[in-house]
Amino acid sequence: MLSRDYWGRGLMTEAVKAVIEYGFDTLGIEVFTIGHFFENDRSRRVIEKCGFRYENDGEYYAEQLGRVFPERRYILLRGERRA
Repeated sequence: MLSRDYWGRGLMTEAVKAVIEYGFDTLGIEVFTIGHFFENDRSRRVIEKCGFRYENDGEYYAEQLGRVFPERRYILLRGERRA
């Protein structure tokens, strides 16, 4: 989550790309998965910019809120990573 004061500066995209690079190159992770709630278009854009591909739609149960949210899920395999 990023404070609204910092939206639109590309910070979240940079952060996600750094995590992906560290995970693949340092930790040897083979796959990342990520998701966003349908109405969160900003998260969708970050996910797309970072090279994830759409996998499927599903639901996320937020126990704290006692509610189900529809979500869109994505995947990024080590071999699919963009340079």
